[in-house]
Amino acid sequence: MRPKKVVRLYSTDDAYMTETARVTHGLFEADLPLFKDFDSTMDSNYAKDFLSAVMQAETVVRDSAVKDQQVSLTEEVDGSMDAARSAYSAMRYFVTKAFPTSAGIQGEFGLNDYLKIRRNRAQMAQFLFEMYVACKKYESQLMTAGCKIDHIMRLESVRNDLLTKNTKQKSFSKTRPKLTEDRIVVLNNCYLILTEVMAAAQVVFENEYAKKNQYVFEHATKSKDKDEYIGEIAPERTDVIAVMEYDAKANLVFTNTGSVSLTFALSNSEELEGAEVELSAEATITKTMGELLENATRILVQNQDKTKQGSYRVVIE
Repeated sequence: MRPKKVVRLYSTDDAYMTETARVTHGLFEADLPLFKDFDSTMDSNYAKDFLSAVMQAETVVRDSAVKDQQVSLTEEVDGSMDAARSAYSAMRYFVTKAFPTSAGIQGEFGLNDYLKIRRNRAQMAQFLFEMYVACKKYESQLMTAGCKIDHIMRLESVRNDLLTKNTKQKSFSKTRPKLTEDRIVVLNNCYLILTEVMAAAQVVFENEYAKKNQYVFEHATKSKDKDEYIGEIAPERTDVIAVMEYDAKANLVFTNTGSVSLTFALSNSEELEGAEVELSAEATITKTMGELLENATRILVQNQDKTKQGSYRVVIE
């Protein structure tokens, strides 16, 4: 069986998710007797596990920090390559001074191959090793030409540094996907507990509209660049996505981006009115405002599922 890729279960940024989880945990603790009366597993131990999941999610390494580490390691390798090219240039000076007319001996030092490998990290390391071997072979002639032993030894030290840093950078590149995956697992664990509490709250406070609204993950957020609203909706809820001026010819592009069916509509209240648009998971449909409800100004979404959270995108054209 092929392993499945671990994916984030929510569409908002991590900071918003952890902030919401922290606030919800505080509400949950205050309402704990009511939750426990409804679901016996939601006791003080559950509250402790919830808080632990929140704290782990808050302290998990940010992916941008992981990227910064990779950039830093790449910069270190680039620095080693610069040092390698500098060491070569110094030695090339003494090789051509000691053997100005011998293309064969210059070839032993790799002078005729340098242009082909000067940007290749792995080949540069091998190149420096071969140049070092040639330097030891012709050490006396190089010394006579004025070359110090430090120039020869520098080839070996620069090569070792390049090998070490290149290996470290390559190893980190291979482990980064696992670091990111581990991070997502921690965040998803927090999110799953959060949504479980929110789903229970919709039942515990089914007759208390204000309390139900306290246990909601996200209302829609508007894109900065266009009239686009992206959001998530808790189980058994009806939410107002946006309030806008009525234009019978304006197109509303509804997209169900989640895994449960959602219903969209226009309304002048907080309840579905007029023509309803039901969308299955990952479906998209376009309707004009005039097709839905005349003179209505509120865009609503409803999730009738009892346990699963839904998500959507609405674009106004």
